[in-house]
Amino acid sequence: MKKLTKPLFLFLVLFIGQISNNLFAQTTFTNTQYADALQKSMFFYQAQQSGPLPAFNQVSWRANSALNDGSDVGKNLTGGWYDAGDHVKFGFPMAYSATILGWGALDFKDGYVKSGHTQPLKQSTICI
Repeated sequence: MKKLTKPLFLFLVLFIGQISNNLFAQTTFTNTQYADALQKSMFFYQAQQSGPLPAFNQVSWRANSALNDGSDVGKNLTGGWYDAGDHVKFGFPMAYSATILGWGALDFKDGYVKSGHTQPLKQSTICI
Protein backbone atom coordinates (compact mmCIF):
# COMPACT_ATOMS: atom_id res chain seq x y z
CA MET A 1 0.00 0.00 0.00
CA LYS A 2 1.41 3.37 -0.96
CA LYS A 3 2.09 5.96 1.65
CA LEU A 4 -0.01 9.08 1.46
CA THR A 5 1.89 12.06 0.27
CA LYS A 6 2.10 15.03 2.62
CA PRO A 7 -0.15 17.30 0.50
CA LEU A 8 -2.83 14.62 0.20
CA PHE A 9 -2.61 13.86 3.92
CA LEU A 10 -2.88 17.56 4.77
CA PHE A 11 -5.87 17.91 2.44
CA LEU A 12 -7.64 14.97 4.11
CA VAL A 13 -6.99 16.33 7.60
CA LEU A 14 -8.33 19.76 6.65
CA PHE A 15 -11.29 18.28 4.76
CA ILE A 16 -12.32 16.00 7.65
CA GLY A 17 -11.80 18.84 10.10
CA GLN A 18 -14.08 21.10 8.06
CA ILE A 19 -16.78 18.43 7.79
CA SER A 20 -16.72 17.72 11.52
CA ASN A 21 -16.74 21.44 12.26
CA ASN A 22 -19.86 21.86 10.12
CA LEU A 23 -21.55 18.83 11.66
CA PHE A 24 -20.98 19.89 15.22
CA ALA A 25 -21.28 23.64 14.84
CA GLN A 26 -23.49 25.22 17.46
CA THR A 27 -26.72 26.66 16.16
CA THR A 28 -28.45 29.42 18.04
CA PHE A 29 -32.19 29.08 18.40
CA THR A 30 -34.55 31.76 19.60
CA ASN A 31 -37.14 31.17 22.30
CA THR A 32 -39.80 31.49 19.61
CA GLN A 33 -38.28 28.61 17.65
CA TYR A 34 -38.21 26.39 20.73
CA ALA A 35 -41.82 27.26 21.54
CA ASP A 36 -42.81 26.48 17.94
CA ALA A 37 -41.02 23.10 18.06
CA LEU A 38 -42.71 22.31 21.37
CA GLN A 39 -46.12 23.25 19.95
CA LYS A 40 -45.56 20.92 16.98
CA SER A 41 -44.56 18.15 19.36
CA MET A 42 -47.76 18.54 21.37
CA PHE A 43 -49.74 18.63 18.12
CA PHE A 44 -48.11 15.33 17.06
CA TYR A 45 -49.32 13.63 20.23
CA GLN A 46 -52.81 15.01 19.70
CA ALA A 47 -52.79 13.57 16.17
CA GLN A 48 -51.94 10.13 17.60
CA GLN A 49 -54.80 10.05 20.14
CA SER A 50 -57.09 7.04 20.02
CA GLY A 51 -60.62 6.67 21.34
CA PRO A 52 -63.06 9.50 21.94
CA LEU A 53 -61.15 12.70 21.28
CA PRO A 54 -61.17 15.27 24.06
CA ALA A 55 -62.46 18.79 23.39
CA PHE A 56 -58.94 20.25 23.52
CA ASN A 57 -57.75 18.16 20.54
CA GLN A 58 -56.80 20.65 17.80
CA VAL A 59 -56.37 18.20 14.93
CA SER A 60 -59.25 19.13 12.65
CA TRP A 61 -58.96 16.08 10.37
CA ARG A 62 -59.12 13.54 13.22
CA ALA A 63 -62.28 12.07 14.66
CA ASN A 64 -63.09 9.54 17.36
CA SER A 65 -61.55 6.18 16.58
CA ALA A 66 -61.33 2.61 17.88
CA LEU A 67 -64.29 3.14 20.17
CA ASN A 68 -64.89 -0.61 20.44
CA ASP A 69 -61.24 -1.51 20.95
CA GLY A 70 -61.02 -4.64 23.11
CA SER A 71 -64.75 -5.26 23.22
CA ASP A 72 -64.31 -8.61 21.47
CA VAL A 73 -62.50 -9.91 24.58
CA GLY A 74 -64.55 -8.01 27.16
CA LYS A 75 -61.96 -5.27 27.74
CA ASN A 76 -62.09 -1.51 27.29
CA LEU A 77 -58.90 -0.63 25.40
CA THR A 78 -60.02 2.74 24.08
CA GLY A 79 -57.69 5.67 24.51
CA GLY A 80 -53.93 5.87 24.33
CA TRP A 81 -51.81 6.81 21.34
CA TYR A 82 -51.35 5.14 18.02
CA ASP A 83 -47.85 4.05 17.15
CA ALA A 84 -46.27 5.78 14.13
CA GLY A 85 -49.60 6.94 12.72
CA ASP A 86 -50.63 3.47 11.60
CA HIS A 87 -53.64 2.81 13.88
CA VAL A 88 -51.80 0.23 15.95
CA LYS A 89 -51.20 0.71 19.67
CA PHE A 90 -48.20 -0.85 21.38
CA GLY A 91 -47.75 -0.66 25.13
CA PHE A 92 -43.97 -0.23 25.38
CA PRO A 93 -43.59 2.61 22.85
CA MET A 94 -46.56 4.38 24.46
CA ALA A 95 -45.07 3.92 27.93
CA TYR A 96 -41.68 5.16 26.71
CA SER A 97 -43.24 8.25 25.10
CA ALA A 98 -45.20 9.05 28.25
CA THR A 99 -42.09 8.58 30.39
CA ILE A 100 -39.97 10.85 28.21
CA LEU A 101 -42.70 13.51 28.13
CA GLY A 102 -42.97 13.39 31.91
CA TRP A 103 -39.22 13.43 32.37
CA GLY A 104 -38.92 16.40 30.03
CA ALA A 105 -41.62 18.21 31.99
CA LEU A 106 -39.74 17.64 35.23
CA ASP A 107 -36.29 18.56 33.91
CA PHE A 108 -37.38 21.47 31.71
CA LYS A 109 -40.41 22.80 33.56
CA ASP A 110 -39.35 26.43 33.02
CA GLY A 111 -39.32 25.91 29.25
CA TYR A 112 -42.87 24.56 29.27
CA VAL A 113 -44.03 27.39 31.52
CA LYS A 114 -42.31 30.17 29.54
CA SER A 115 -43.62 28.85 26.22
CA GLY A 116 -47.15 28.37 27.56
CA HIS A 117 -47.18 24.62 26.89
CA THR A 118 -47.70 23.26 30.40
CA GLN A 119 -51.43 22.79 29.87
CA PRO A 120 -51.08 21.09 26.44
CA LEU A 121 -48.51 18.73 27.97
CA LYS A 122 -50.88 17.77 30.79
CA GLN A 123 -53.72 17.37 28.32
CA SER A 124 -51.66 15.13 26.03
CA THR A 125 -50.90 12.72 28.83
CA ILE A 126 -54.57 12.39 29.81
CA CYS A 127 -55.07 10.00 26.88
CA ILE A 128 -52.69 7.34 28.11
